[in-house]
This record gives sequence, C-alpha cells and structure tokens, in this order.
Amino acid sequence: MAHFTSKLIKHIKPKVFRVSGRLGFEDPYDTGMTAAVLSTFGMAINRYVDIRPVFTEEVVEGSFAIRGRVVLAFLLFISMKLLLSRSGRRAVFNRHPRRTWINII
Repeated sequence: MAHFTSKLIKHIKPKVFRVSGRLGFEDPYDTGMTAAVLSTFGMAINRYVDIRPVFTEEVVEGSFAIRGRVVLAFLLFISMKLLLSRSGRRAVFNRHPRRTWINII
C-alpha cells in the first residue's frame, strides 16, 4: 500500500511551490518555534518558503502559489490498482481488524 501512496505523491507533487508572508504571535516564543519549523520544512522540500517572523505584533498575512498538473486517468489507474491489490482491499473493505496475539490476550 505504501508503494501506491508514494506513486500518487510523486505524481501530484507540484512543480512550483512558493510561500511568502509575515507571521507573528502574541508570545515571541511561539513565533520563534513556528519560524524554526517552517524554515526546516522549506529546506526539506527544497522549495521557496519565505516566512518572515514578526516578534513585536500579532500578524498573519501572506501569499502562496502552487502550480503543477494532475492527470485524472493516472489517478484512476493507481486507484484501481490499489483496490485490486490484496492490501488495498483489506484496508478499504475489511471492517474488523486482523486478530493478533495481543488482541486475544
């Protein structure tokens, strides 16, 4: 099932991803922690993320642009392969969890 998910994410992954803005909370600690997480996220996805922390006032403003393509036929193809696979049918149609030795005890 992870194989299908990774294929789907690779297909939907945007070609252009830009985020810019200003972000500030009432508590400067929260602003700093959020800025650290967002900068790490920007480096991890290797895209343009420009969020400027504002420590003196409470503000949330910005803009974003996402551009890419999604082919409906490919999404339907991957969905059908998932539903026809054994793990996909179990995940979608199985209403009772699989019994394990932990559940029996």
